[in-house]
Amino acid sequence: MLLIEVAESSLRSDRDVKGPLYAESRVREYWIVAIERDCIEVYRDSADGHWNTVFTVGRDGTDSPLAFPDLVIPVEAILPPPRC
Repeated sequence: MLLIEVAESSLRSDRDVKGPLYAESRVREYWIVAIERDCIEVYRDSADGHWNTVFTVGRDGTDSPLAFPDLVIPVEAILPPPRC
C-alpha cells in the first residue's frame, strides 16, 4: 500500500534505482523521506515501471497516503528536528 524509505546518504539510489523497481513491482505509493532536502518525495500511480505522479512536500506541508486518505500526516512529524 505504501513503501517508505528514509534517505540521508542514499537519496540517489532510492530515487533512481529502487524507485523504478518499486514501480515495476506495482507498489501503489512510495515516499522518500529526504533528510538533507528537509522534505518527502511522493511517488504515485505506477505504470510500466514509471511513476505518473511525483511531487515534493516540504516540512510545513502534509500528505495523506492513498490507502488512508483520512489520515493527514504532517511532514514535520516524519523528519528529524531542524539542524541549527
